[in-house]
Amino acid sequence: NISDEIVFEFDPERNQALARDEVMMMDVVANNDWKRGIYFSSNRGSSFSIALLSAGCIKQVGMAYALTPAKQEPAFMDVDQMEKNMLERYIFGDMANPSVLTDYYARRHTIQYRANFLLLAEQLYMLGRKNEAIKVLDRAMQLMPVETVMDYGDINPVDPFNSLNYNKAHNQFMFQGQDIRPLNAGILHEFVQLYYELGQIKKAEALGQKLLDNYKTVIAYFEHSDVEIAGNEENAEDLIAVADALLKMRTTAKEQLAGMKATAFSRELERTVQVLYKKVLPRIYSELEQAATENGEMGMGEGLYSSRLGNLQTYMGAFAEHYGLVKAPVVNRTTAPTPAPPANIDVNALGTPGQGADTNRMMQ
Repeated sequence: NISDEIVFEFDPERNQALARDEVMMMDVVANNDWKRGIYFSSNRGSSFSIALLSAGCIKQVGMAYALTPAKQEPAFMDVDQMEKNMLERYIFGDMANPSVLTDYYARRHTIQYRANFLLLAEQLYMLGRKNEAIKVLDRAMQLMPVETVMDYGDINPVDPFNSLNYNKAHNQFMFQGQDIRPLNAGILHEFVQLYYELGQIKKAEALGQKLLDNYKTVIAYFEHSDVEIAGNEENAEDLIAVADALLKMRTTAKEQLAGMKATAFSRELERTVQVLYKKVLPRIYSELEQAATENGEMGMGEGLYSSRLGNLQTYMGAFAEHYGLVKAPVVNRTTAPTPAPPANIDVNALGTPGQGADTNRMMQ
């Protein structure tokens, strides 16, 4: 289905004026006459590319985004072309070699490579091409094994364009009137989820165990650190990102293993979540409360320690409710009873979210 013209529109709130570079790009497209291909390095690098993306006129073909007049599903990806490029044409180097360093700056690129493999695999799976999807994930892990290419880096809100459609409901949700956007520092936990979805339980759990071993070191760091370190908001972002990854894997594992005997990985994953919520968080909360009291902070969010406490409790409480660790409170017009928590979760570890000035700093 090829259109005679490309129709798009800019966001009137965000794009009240256009810079010269945007006008120049529109001029190139208008006068190209489809004699040469036009590619964007990012689908969101300019207002023009965003407008074209929204109109379905940009398709990802690998590491680049091609302008096309063709309308087809999926809307944002040329699956066949991308699969050919990712599996046959691109040369990724020798990242699997332990002698090759993939440092902090290199990982800014490797996380995008992994996201491209992940999203391609999900699209293939959704198209019923399961074996091809498995091949794509396997190729990514062959090129960038977790042993040589770390998955941890900058902490950012989850990018829905680089996350599984399967996780759409988990990447933005409401909690007590606040819009929660989880944080992440990597993407391999979503590989675990998709391997599970594809029925590749052994592969899912082999990778999941390696990630779990890493996440447990992060939790141990917070468990044994002074509250000035463990409660610091920037540091706490790491713990929040780990909690989100753990709970995403836990949810998928429970779905895929329903009716089956629990595996060694699923049991250890559950134990890790329990340690986080029943041991580590209560200690941090208690010490932050004590520091707030000693600092003369009277109310939640009205001082440094109260703000830190409110921020951490908001995220962790939101996760606990969203992922079913505790039941959401049922409120009626006359009473607001506190529901009894499941036996294996300590509700005192969740706390009451605060409304401090800094609480919304990481919430979009």
